[in-house]
Amino acid sequence: MIDIDNLKDINDSHGHLTGDRILVEAVALIKNAVRKSDIVIRYGGDEFLIFMNDGGCDETAVMIDRISELVDVWNRDKAAIFGCRLSLSMGCATCDKDCDVYDALKIADERMYQDKREKKN
Repeated sequence: MIDIDNLKDINDSHGHLTGDRILVEAVALIKNAVRKSDIVIRYGGDEFLIFMNDGGCDETAVMIDRISELVDVWNRDKAAIFGCRLSLSMGCATCDKDCDVYDALKIADERMYQDKREKKN
């Protein structure tokens, strides 16, 4: 689960057009980081889910690192153009065939908010 940090502040400070452009940029960045077999969906206003087929903890960690690296590159190359930095909070959970997907979503959501809290500290 991925959330764009401070999107409301971006909308309030730079306008909704910039906020919408940040959403498009974030989606492109996420899509560039995942494998062709993975599924990316918009889960809420500024939240996204990535479903990784045949992906365990190691593959998830690699994908999270790729996303983080792409965010760093984006901030270096585009933050000045947009007038704001991009930050994503991420949380993950694994789910096998016996797993309740709602439980996995709850765990991923909790881990995403933990990531968000750690960034604010």
